[in-house]
Amino acid sequence: MLAQVEGQVQLLSRNSDSTREGLMPPELLRASEATRRLDLPTKELLRLIQQRKLRYEMVDGIAHVPVDAHEEYRAKAS
Repeated sequence: MLAQVEGQVQLLSRNSDSTREGLMPPELLRASEATRRLDLPTKELLRLIQQRKLRYEMVDGIAHVPVDAHEEYRAKAS
C-alpha cells in the first residue's frame, strides 16, 4: 500500500505547481524528518501530499516537504 501511495505522489508531482523559479529554494525535509516534526506516520504524510493538503517539491523523484509548508500545515491544523 505504501509503495502504491508513493507511486501516486510521483505521478502527481508531474502536475505540481510547486516549482519556484528565481527564488531562493526553501529548506527541504525528507519524509522521515517531516513526519518526525509533524508527529505523523509516514503513510499519513504521503496521504496529505497526495491529497495536496501539504505542499511538496520533487527532488530526484523523491517528495520533499519545504519547511514553510510544514509550518503552514501546522497552522491550519491548530
